Amino acid sequence: MRLAVLTCLIMLGGLCGGAPQALAGTKVLVTTRSYDVVGATGAALVEAMNRKGPKHGFMTRAIADTGYVVNWKLDVDRSDGVCRLRGAEGTMELTYTFPRLASPP
Repeated sequence: MRLAVLTCLIMLGGLCGGAPQALAGTKVLVTTRSYDVVGATGAALVEAMNRKGPKHGFMTRAIADTGYVVNWKLDVDRSDGVCRLRGAEGTMELTYTFPRLASPP
């Protein structure tokens, strides 16, 4: 998954660096979510993260997670049997999920 995120960031960077007009058409939206964990020891905190962390697969959970969605809006012009790209807008939505230490109840 890191490779896919890195690839998307490189693609967005290429759009921004290669054509100054494209800079206005690319956006990266970042959202950070958290979930509460409680524990008196390190082992208790790891157990809480294993119970409450984001799902990773069917039965397992992760401690943290990074999700992404890439959307493209392409403006294509067709004339004389030839397609030309007139403009492109890219949006990458990144969502980070981390544990947050909560005070014990």
